[in-house]
Amino acid sequence: AYSTLGVAARALLDHAFSLDDPGTLATSAIGLVGDTYSSNESESRKRIERIFTTERLNIHAAKEVLPLCQKIDKIAEIDPEFAVRIYRETYGFEVKEKRETTLSNSRILPLISNASQDYGVARYALKEYIGMFLHLHTEHAINAIVKVVEFYVETEKTWISGMLNVELNVNGQTVRLRADDSRIWARNLEAKNRDKTVNLVIKLLEYLRSASESEAIYAAKHLVKNSSLAIFWSLLFVAAKEREDAVLDLCLPIAMQQHILTLPDTMNYAADVIAKGYVRFSQVERTEFEATVRKFDYLRFSKPDKMRAYVEGRLFGAIGEANLETEYAREVARAHGISGEAKNERVSMNMTTRHSAESFYCIKGLDRDAPTNRKLLAAIDRTECVLGLESEGDDKSDVALEESITAMEDLVRDIDRETQDLNLIIFAEGQLSKCIDRLVNRKQISDLHDDATTARLLDLFRVVLDSASPIVYADAKADFEQDVPRRLPTPRVDAAKTAFDFAKERPDLCSTWEPIIDDLMQDRHPAVRMEAAMNLDKIRDIDQLSYWRWLEVRLADETDLGVICELCRSLVPQGVDEDVSQYERLSLKLLDRFGPTEGSQTCIRESLATIFTILFLKNERQASRSVLEGWVADVAMHFVELATVLETLDTSLVTGPEDSKSTNQRQRAIMIASEIVAAASKELERLSKIKSPSSDTVDTSDNCAQLLDAACQELYFAAKAMGNGNVDFFTGSKELEMFFEEVSGTMKSIGDFATPRTVHCLLEFCEFMLPVNPALAFDLVAHAVRSGGHVHGYQFESMGVDLFIKLVGRFLADHNELFEDQGRRASLVECLELFMEAGWPAAHRLLYRLPELTR
Repeated sequence: AYSTLGVAARALLDHAFSLDDPGTLATSAIGLVGDTYSSNESESRKRIERIFTTERLNIHAAKEVLPLCQKIDKIAEIDPEFAVRIYRETYGFEVKEKRETTLSNSRILPLISNASQDYGVARYALKEYIGMFLHLHTEHAINAIVKVVEFYVETEKTWISGMLNVELNVNGQTVRLRADDSRIWARNLEAKNRDKTVNLVIKLLEYLRSASESEAIYAAKHLVKNSSLAIFWSLLFVAAKEREDAVLDLCLPIAMQQHILTLPDTMNYAADVIAKGYVRFSQVERTEFEATVRKFDYLRFSKPDKMRAYVEGRLFGAIGEANLETEYAREVARAHGISGEAKNERVSMNMTTRHSAESFYCIKGLDRDAPTNRKLLAAIDRTECVLGLESEGDDKSDVALEESITAMEDLVRDIDRETQDLNLIIFAEGQLSKCIDRLVNRKQISDLHDDATTARLLDLFRVVLDSASPIVYADAKADFEQDVPRRLPTPRVDAAKTAFDFAKERPDLCSTWEPIIDDLMQDRHPAVRMEAAMNLDKIRDIDQLSYWRWLEVRLADETDLGVICELCRSLVPQGVDEDVSQYERLSLKLLDRFGPTEGSQTCIRESLATIFTILFLKNERQASRSVLEGWVADVAMHFVELATVLETLDTSLVTGPEDSKSTNQRQRAIMIASEIVAAASKELERLSKIKSPSSDTVDTSDNCAQLLDAACQELYFAAKAMGNGNVDFFTGSKELEMFFEEVSGTMKSIGDFATPRTVHCLLEFCEFMLPVNPALAFDLVAHAVRSGGHVHGYQFESMGVDLFIKLVGRFLADHNELFEDQGRRASLVECLELFMEAGWPAAHRLLYRLPELTR
């Protein structure tokens, strides 16, 4: 029978693959073939391999790879070699498509996903199984992890090709070492990492830690033979240090190799292993090793002496003075300040390797040996050391301002724009901008009132302002809007932040900074203008006249939508007592500039909606009120604005009972919500009469329904906030009763055309407010279920029937007197009949017992 089921499953999959659009048939068939894989291994494999053809992956990967990966346990158990391929193919393909997919058919809680996320679930299934795979088929599981990581490094880390790649002879065995920058992308092997690839490495590390000695040495030998990337040597060394068994003996001679000990990706993990196993060596072996370390060649690094000091200090310091044999090694350990327990901190991405042979990969074609370039590299190093830029945590606030400025001036003098690489000059200017920003952040310029020193600092800042980066080219604006990453520094962008920080620290120099900020606000590159816009508020209280002038000019002249949206943040009033006429005036001008029909200007429309709503709610600005009225009058055209208006009502809807000013603000918020609901309902009523709706009509209907849903949710959450999440505590509260009565008409209008999601929210609102006014709560529930709920099929939702039956139970148990009214009794029966006709047994039972319960 099992064999017959396997034949049927494979036939079903063949049929699904023959269809242009197999839908869920292929998904189900793949799962069945996985379940029956052992019935005919070769035939099952032949079918499943078709999933990984390029043509099929490009079209169906998100749907078909997931059910396969969910059966990885059944496949790997009997065909581990094919399981290796499944890992390699699944991790080697990327689904970037954000096409929406649905995980459930409920319209109350639809559980929306997208193709990219669905494909991520497939990888998650493989990651979860890798631990069991390692126990069952160690070699194959390690091969799978190695192939996945190698593909990741070779495709996503494009600069790796030019980095260290050597073969080492260790006790007659050849091992390979490839640099991979894993000190950055897999910085902490001890921590849980969300990266899809690093998670597999962590699983391998967990196995090496927990396996028996024989299992661990078997896995370690397989890794030594078949892997080369630095990440695998690092995790081997981590496991070896902790185990202190045969794995440590295997790793010790590898860790002692020069390339391993001087490669930033592995140096600290190797030093850990050597320190742990050093006592196993004889006195002669220790002496020879310490002498060998002294002879290491560091010529491939741009700072050989510094790198030598770092490597020797870390290594001998980790071993400990008491365990070293040569006086030289002991002196290094003493100078390193480590004795007893070894301290071996991880190398940071900015430390020692910044200008190594592997660095400056962002500068293509840089000739590091050219004398003029070497001169500038040396100047960059000196400046970094003086101001402490080598590490983000390095604090050199005790460095005198004069020394810092002199170092920066030396750096500027060493820039030769005629002979040096342009991108290297940009890098130097980027370092200069960091230096100035560091001085500002350290408050070293706050009390500087020496005109000559101030002038020198401003001259240095102007060098940054004149930088060519960010470079403006044909697609600069498009790249900026799409957030295209940049590898080179962008000094003018940094300057746009530092200028405002500098001006804030030295308000006495406002007149000096004014032309500089003028230039930044109208810089040729949008990224610079964006940074200036993000920092403009810093001088609001220092120079208001200039602040409003800059804001008005940029809003009128700016062409980049992102920058305009950022500037709009400055138009949101900061308080109710300030003069808001300027905010409103500039907002109205911006509204005149951008009409409602431009789809790409959504962010501006949303920002303006927020501003005008706040101006009316908190400041009662009538011009803003007129704008809101105009939008409500044309709800189809202004869906984006009105949706934002509803989102902005939240805080205004929640007020205290004794705050008359806030109460008025709440009433204005309720009025706006009511007007939007009325307009959306009226439009839905008009559209519902169209017999053959166009796609535009359908879109408008969806938008109006979303407005009803947004209004319902805002009122529901406002009620919960006013009741502090517990309405029983507020039973009898006049304020809450008043709120319920004020919004009841709006809630009734929402129920007229509510979709299932909105009906459910409305019922949750009534459940929460039931103790305040049971009669009103029931009337709203019955109306919503019989009106919008009936039309849109709320009675077919399982979540819907559960909530409705629960509510009816409360009404019957606690407020039975309500149904002495024949009208309410009839409404209840009608609602129950709707759910009963939809096939829900609970509704049938309740309707059957209704005479008894209402007696």
